[in-house]
Amino acid sequence: MPEQSKQKIHEIDIKLYEELKMSLKDLYGEGCVERTKKEITRKGYDTTGYGYQFCVNRLNEVLPRFSLTWSTQDSIKLIREYPVKSGAIYYEYAGKLTLLFLDEYNNVVDRKECYGGHQSSTHTDAMKGAFTNAFKKTVALFGVGADAYEGTIDEDFRPIEEASKEPITQAYMPKLTGEEMKQVEKEITAIAGANDKKELESVGEAVTGLIGEINGKQMAYLRKLIENKKAEL
Repeated sequence: MPEQSKQKIHEIDIKLYEELKMSLKDLYGEGCVERTKKEITRKGYDTTGYGYQFCVNRLNEVLPRFSLTWSTQDSIKLIREYPVKSGAIYYEYAGKLTLLFLDEYNNVVDRKECYGGHQSSTHTDAMKGAFTNAFKKTVALFGVGADAYEGTIDEDFRPIEEASKEPITQAYMPKLTGEEMKQVEKEITAIAGANDKKELESVGEAVTGLIGEINGKQMAYLRKLIENKKAEL
């Protein structure tokens, strides 16, 4: 009998996970951060996290560069319904979500799973909330938005590191290789040459348009340059 051909299993480049763990706030700016007061969450504490779509965007930007796609499987379902003081009926959905990384042959090359849940006055919102809650927890296991669960989105909560010997303006800048610097040389020059905040804002919009074209480290570098320039103007 002829020997059956075997599909080659995709080997994941370790750089994939380095890209995925980049802070979404550094990449997309403050607009991707969701802050909710404890009076709204009724959890007894304020919450800070990332918007669902920004997590999805990051997967869609990074995975294709490594010849990968992604998919989900979930077992989210209604687990209870109960009355509240207003007389309305609330629904609670919960379950497990699995996030799969697939190669060009649809082989699963990596997977993570986590549970999530949500309560709402409508079935649709409760189900959707449970899915996004489980998704954000699961994608964080790959590094996307992980700083939301580490409590390090905001600078005030980031652990203090050993002092850098470099000039203070460079101390917190991502380190780019010579080739990476060359690829964003035009943007670096534009940021440095901005004469006022309006011009800098225009440059910032152009930088945002590069998402998916440059890597996460380069994007974070440009964001930091813009942040430093804004402080100077």
